[in-house]
Amino acid sequence: MTLVDALIDFARTALDATDDTEWVRAQWDRIRTDGGGAARQRAVLRRSGRFAAVVDSLAAATVRG
Repeated sequence: MTLVDALIDFARTALDATDDTEWVRAQWDRIRTDGGGAARQRAVLRRSGRFAAVVDSLAAATVRG
């Protein structure tokens, strides 16, 4: 169990009260699988070698929502 898993368990009562438990767990699973924003940005930089490409990818992600 990670610290984040422990935090989710600790906050479970409050998350359940707001119907957010499933959403929080789904987001945490996605981050563990796909990586967070910094990992995605580093991957864009590795592929392109250009910081401008990182900014372009952030702008595109913002437009997509």
